[in-house]
This record gives sequence, structure tokens and C-alpha cells, in this order.
Amino acid sequence: MVERLPERERQIIVGHYYQQMSFVELAGLLGVGKARVSQLHGQALRRIRGMYEETNAMEWEW
Repeated sequence: MVERLPERERQIIVGHYYQQMSFVELAGLLGVGKARVSQLHGQALRRIRGMYEETNAMEWEW
């Protein structure tokens, strides 16, 4: 599901969870503010949750 995220969101999720980077580090790397990283992080988590729920709904339909 992470691979299906838009580029910026994917960079934040991978950086934060796989590479243990802080939002401050990610902000510097991406050239945005910490608040923007936080927004994109939340957006990515909501998108992943939606994909997960959609996948589970399809499993129960048959």
C-alpha cells in the first residue's frame, strides 16, 4: 500500500517509519516546513487506512 501512495507521501512514510527520520529531518530533506510534513503524514495514513478498508471490504463481498 505504501508503494501506491503519491511520491511525497511515500517519501515521508518511508523516511519516518523505515529510516527513523524525524519530521524536522524530513522537512529539511523535502524543502518544506515541519507542519507540512505533519499534514502529508496524516494524509498518507488516512489514504493507507482507506486502501486497507477497501481491500478488506472486497474480501467480504464474495
